Amino acid sequence: MTACGSSSAAGSLARSPVIGTGANGGLPVLEEVETAARRRRVDLVVLPTAQAIEALAGKSADTNAILHLTC
Repeated sequence: MTACGSSSAAGSLARSPVIGTGANGGLPVLEEVETAARRRRVDLVVLPTAQAIEALAGKSADTNAILHLTC
């Protein structure tokens, strides 16, 4: 797991967004994204997509997710 940030139109940050990186974890997350997250004190969860979906089950309903589904 690593850290990253995202913001909504209202400007509020998701504190623990989840990124699913594909079945085999092949989707890269740029270092710039992780750096921006740390700077904003946001804990990004980066996992292969199946594990990311499982992690979402334990999150609140307002958790953001990006799920790579094609590989």
